[in-house]
Amino acid sequence: MFRDLGFYIFGHQLDKFIQYFIFELLIITLLAVIATIFLKKAWVIFAVVIVLNLIDITIIANFDAGGQGIGAFFKNWFTLFLAKLFPMFYEILLAMLITNLPFMRKKFNLA
Repeated sequence: MFRDLGFYIFGHQLDKFIQYFIFELLIITLLAVIATIFLKKAWVIFAVVIVLNLIDITIIANFDAGGQGIGAFFKNWFTLFLAKLFPMFYEILLAMLITNLPFMRKKFNLA
């Protein structure tokens, strides 16, 4: 999902580090902050980040496994999940830091 988005925006495949730690970090953090502003709950950050990453991992694993069978799908899914653990942590951390700023708490009445 985000791999294709990066390809459509920049016209070429992004480096894995740039994709996981810069491009996806900014997009998923922005979506998590927007969802938190609308719902006014901090736990929404965790839910949005984890669900978006699980959807992205499932799409990529399904595409990569192609016609190889369910075992290849689970192998690809598990390795992608492990590869996205650290970026997922940084996405949650950055979104929490942004929503815990005094300006954001006062402006949007965040809990």
